[in-house]
Amino acid sequence: MPGTTPEGDTFKASSPRLPAFFLCCAALLLLCGGLLAYAKVPLALAEIRTEEDRLAGIFVTENHIPSAAPLVDFNVHGEIVIKEQEPVKIYGMIGGDNSQKPVVFPELEGFGIYNLMLPDSSSQVSSGHYICDDAFTDLHFTVSDSEEHAEASLYTRTGRFCRYYFNPVYQQEDGRLYLLPGSGISSDSLAAGAEWSQSLAQSRSESFNGTEETSGYRFTVKIVSADAPSGAELILMGQDNHALRILSDAELDLLFQQDMPRLEIPADVSYLVLRQHKSGGGGFLHTLYDRGAESLEYMVAADDSYLHPRSLPLIWQ
Repeated sequence: MPGTTPEGDTFKASSPRLPAFFLCCAALLLLCGGLLAYAKVPLALAEIRTEEDRLAGIFVTENHIPSAAPLVDFNVHGEIVIKEQEPVKIYGMIGGDNSQKPVVFPELEGFGIYNLMLPDSSSQVSSGHYICDDAFTDLHFTVSDSEEHAEASLYTRTGRFCRYYFNPVYQQEDGRLYLLPGSGISSDSLAAGAEWSQSLAQSRSESFNGTEETSGYRFTVKIVSADAPSGAELILMGQDNHALRILSDAELDLLFQQDMPRLEIPADVSYLVLRQHKSGGGGFLHTLYDRGAESLEYMVAADDSYLHPRSLPLIWQ
């Protein structure tokens, strides 16, 4: 990994200057750690080394998760040796009371996509389940003979400083999840429509009766910059292209707060028009939904820096 010291590198110092040199090494390590936290990391497919635990997802954060500091020690020859320590595992909890966060990592804020092995309630046989936080949209899942791939997007507001870290999530044989610190990217400002993409992958090879079979998991997250619309209104239009009824932003919010959100549309409605204010007061955005459309979908600006997707099932009478 960039910025790390290869294991086995040694530094020699004479005994009178040894304490001062030791302090310099410690200060240098702290400085390097701080710089890496804000470094712009090139985007690439990050190949995760095959381990016993299975790669189960990506957890995206805006803050750097510190790794364990390198260990400074002496070898038998009296030389100072700097060794990288194993990263600290941050364990998460599956489920809980918050339905919008299927996985929770204590004291960490972020969003994740996952492929979790969960036991069936009747057979107790575990099977894979793709789940993600509600901030994600544009979900795609593909399965081949050698790999399962999950891809999703996070929409963020334009015109702001952006910094994101892509932290790999693993699942142990006992079902427990943990997170390891990942690499990050940053930008002073993103224009509308700008897009970043980061992938994490893991592959395994096993031999069966002399035949080697390869299987793996890959997760891709796209960060998409977009303008933040506001003030959604839904206009129910008749056959003569006149508005029959207008649902305000507050009325739409009430629909989404129901246990089973849905919108029943009368038979005299020919189509729907969703109207939202453009950011900066630059007019309106209009989206048309013809009769038979299955759901009303749009983005809303939340208290955080992201645009969250909304999906309301439509029942046409």
